Amino acid sequence: MDRAGGPPRGFGPLEFTTDIAPIFAANNCGGCHSAGGNADTAANAQGGFPSVYDGTALEIWTNLTGDGAMVSCSGTDNYRVCINDPEASTVLTNPLNLNSMHLQFWVSMSDPDAATLYQWIQEGAVFTP
Repeated sequence: MDRAGGPPRGFGPLEFTTDIAPIFAANNCGGCHSAGGNADTAANAQGGFPSVYDGTALEIWTNLTGDGAMVSCSGTDNYRVCINDPEASTVLTNPLNLNSMHLQFWVSMSDPDAATLYQWIQEGAVFTP
């Protein structure tokens, strides 16, 4: 199934371009997480990868995963995507919080977008065109 606001497919690996990248557009993440936007700061960069999610699907994936290098977390790591501990992924936890830095895009992990992101992380957070 195409993302188009639907729930996780529940079968086969999710495709980043059609299932994951549209979540960032649908939730207007690029409103702040754009080049030169409020969230595009050195403090938000991880390993030189900016906190920018309004580009191409490959650019979004690269910025989320550090080009695949930063997907295994331990201890107090604060990475955007943690394949070994999906619940610790800030791409999931930040949108759950209503605070001065983030809007609350979903209220629980059962939200369709959160569940889709969680499934993709569990599948290894790979890029598929």
